[in-house]
Amino acid sequence: MSKNFRLSSPEKIEIVKWYAVYQNATEVARQFQNRFDRTPPISKNILSLVGKFDETGSVEDRPRSGRSRSVSTDGNRKRVRAAFKESPEISTRRATLELNLPRSSLRRMMKELGLKSYRPQLLHALNEDDPDRRCEFADIFLNLLADDSSLLNRIVWTDEAIFKLNDHVNRHNCVYYVVENPHVIITQEMNTPGITV
Repeated sequence: MSKNFRLSSPEKIEIVKWYAVYQNATEVARQFQNRFDRTPPISKNILSLVGKFDETGSVEDRPRSGRSRSVSTDGNRKRVRAAFKESPEISTRRATLELNLPRSSLRRMMKELGLKSYRPQLLHALNEDDPDRRCEFADIFLNLLADDSSLLNRIVWTDEAIFKLNDHVNRHNCVYYVVENPHVIITQEMNTPGITV
């Protein structure tokens, strides 16, 4: 069976019962599809399951030898919960390095713990003269547009990145991993010095 096709214990038991009745893997597959409304296992896997039942008396997989490879232990879940409680804005990349866990396992544990990502809401900090300056700019632009109707066609709209010289928050890199939305609001100064690339 493929990794994505897993049979539950009740499904395995039904397969063995049907095989005892019909003695035909194709008929068992047909019964499986009618009962569970999903793609049945192939005949080879049905016969393998029946053979395992005849040999061991159980449809469950044999216990694996060796050490368990799962890192999703209670201890690691506690470490993940503590790490994100201490600093909810830590990135998953940084957390995997600090906790020494694979990123896929970390994400799975975060989902099990109910940790969701929330981005802060950014608000522009308005100075006292900002409304007047905005109205003044709008009046100037409307006058320019009235004088030259092709003005909008001559503006070049490009993708650009702006790097601020102060402690500007990049909303795309700022994420909080918490159980409930913290409703974080960050107020930013407008027109701070920066470099446009």
